[in-house]
Amino acid sequence: MVSSVTARLSDDEYRVSLGKTIRELRMQHGLSQAMLAQRVGMTNRQLSQIEHGAARAQPEMLQQIASALGIEQATLIHAADETKRLREQLREQLQHLSIPQENWHEFLALEPRVTAQIVERLRAQLPARNGLLRTVEDVAAEIERHGLDASIETLLDGIKRHGLEPIDFLRSSVRMEELAGDRIVFADRLPLSPATVPIDELSLFRACYGIDPSNPMLLKWWSAARRSAVIATLQQYRSRTIVPRDQLERYIRSGARGPNIVLPRSDVTAHIRAVIDLLRTYPNYMVGLSEHHFPITYRAKSNQLVIASLPSYVLGSSPKENKMMLRFSRPAVARRFQAHFDAAWEAIPDAQRTNEDVARWFEQRLVESGRDS
Repeated sequence: MVSSVTARLSDDEYRVSLGKTIRELRMQHGLSQAMLAQRVGMTNRQLSQIEHGAARAQPEMLQQIASALGIEQATLIHAADETKRLREQLREQLQHLSIPQENWHEFLALEPRVTAQIVERLRAQLPARNGLLRTVEDVAAEIERHGLDASIETLLDGIKRHGLEPIDFLRSSVRMEELAGDRIVFADRLPLSPATVPIDELSLFRACYGIDPSNPMLLKWWSAARRSAVIATLQQYRSRTIVPRDQLERYIRSGARGPNIVLPRSDVTAHIRAVIDLLRTYPNYMVGLSEHHFPITYRAKSNQLVIASLPSYVLGSSPKENKMMLRFSRPAVARRFQAHFDAAWEAIPDAQRTNEDVARWFEQRLVESGRDS
């Protein structure tokens, strides 16, 4: 028992959960902090640090606290385990509700009893989200065990059944770009987000997804936020994007970005020139021209977050069918995506992934298409 408790106390999150549990039990017994500290034989400051998770209580001290509260040490440990589990569930629910992470502390500061009530209410009110959580865990487990290539069918099925909608994709994309670390993008078209391009975001969203966003003003904010975050990343970290070469040639020649999207000649030219400028200004920004297509697209930031999505804006005929992406935060899964990307990147010839060579390739395609003027 002692070794098990010692192992738990090495976990910062467990210490916070334990402290919250002790505080709640103390208050349930009508004890002030000073009264419990006196019964245990410690100072108010020592007990306060334990209750706030700032100090590591020794197992024998936990035994004294449990005795002072009139319970067994095992009961105290079990209650702390339950608090930790509830806090983990609350984090997952906040993440999948897209609550900004900077606001999570307001929820995580709540007492265990209140946390349990919130988790239960959210579980009851969000059955579809619960299905999503289960799907993400199931798909993540398969990718972790077997790798990305062997898990494609499971991943595609998971997206179609419980995937998030386009607005969640844009929100998640902004969140991902704001994380620190190297970024990878396995795309089916040249991304717009790193470049400043005079695009009508609302018209593009409607053409892509066949629906209107709930708040059109967010589209402009997200576009600016993504670009700003990408440029900030390039100061310290590497950004690599893989795009099928034939799709790029078609885009430059015709402006076609998807089944329902043809951009004006001026927009395409501005986009390509902005990418050329990025390639020549930021050594950390790289584009690989691939000869192959992949049945999904994905982007990731370090080992922190992966967004896997359907390609080509192929969505259903009704809003309920507009499922397009799953989001993963498990580091082992992120490493599987990274390994897949690295293998694909290494398979691209140097002349199709070296910055100056790729920049010249873009320039030549602009000339050939008559879009260089």
